[in-house]
Amino acid sequence: MDYEIKVTKEQAWVIQRCLEFFSRISMGQFRELLYAVMGSPGYEKLDPSSRDSFSHLLESLRVVFNGSANTYYGISGDMAPKDAKIAWDLYQVVRNRLAWDDHPEGNPMSVCFDEPWAVSDEPLAEMKKVVDEERKEEKKDV
Repeated sequence: MDYEIKVTKEQAWVIQRCLEFFSRISMGQFRELLYAVMGSPGYEKLDPSSRDSFSHLLESLRVVFNGSANTYYGISGDMAPKDAKIAWDLYQVVRNRLAWDDHPEGNPMSVCFDEPWAVSDEPLAEMKKVVDEERKEEKKDV
């Protein structure tokens, strides 16, 4: 069974960020949690000692999750959870579509323009830009 979802560009950006975040956390990259909260008002109010404690807690979580402070699960490896792999596939598709829509000329130095490659057993999702004919006509009238 297949599904379709219609989203705005801003919603697609949020979906992309969420998919990447989920995939990275599922692989044990808990440092992403630190990056996610660094700009929050609560984090800014923390004293340096509390910030260090938070960072050490995340490192401890990685040891518990991965068995070592120096180990991450690779997204295409056997240890990566199925959901993380599916989310990574979706992330790549959304990232690629948004990159080409924003920069049709491409950029060979950015992975965003690389063809998505499946790491899960699911077929890659498809994403296309929708041209809304009604909105197109409204813009002509303005």
